[in-house]
Amino acid sequence: MRWRLFLRDPLAVTGLAILLAMGVSALAAPWLSPHPPNATSPRDMLQPPSAAHPLGTDDLGRDVLSRLLHAGRVSLGLALAVAAGSVALGS
Repeated sequence: MRWRLFLRDPLAVTGLAILLAMGVSALAAPWLSPHPPNATSPRDMLQPPSAAHPLGTDDLGRDVLSRLLHAGRVSLGLALAVAAGSVALGS
């Protein structure tokens, strides 16, 4: 019954879809990232978004998209650990 109420709210369903997309992209980071996250390329420093680097590069020439995907893995793991700790302490 609660799922019916949840599925009737378009904002809730959109939020869930965004969270699922972020989680899946973080877990699939090794396969989705176009470049190694720590590979530097002085020739590609501070490049704007392009076909080779969809979100551009940083000041060391590292691909921003690859770094975001791999950082999501760390953030997701930390968030799950904190949530599990909170549940354990709260109960």
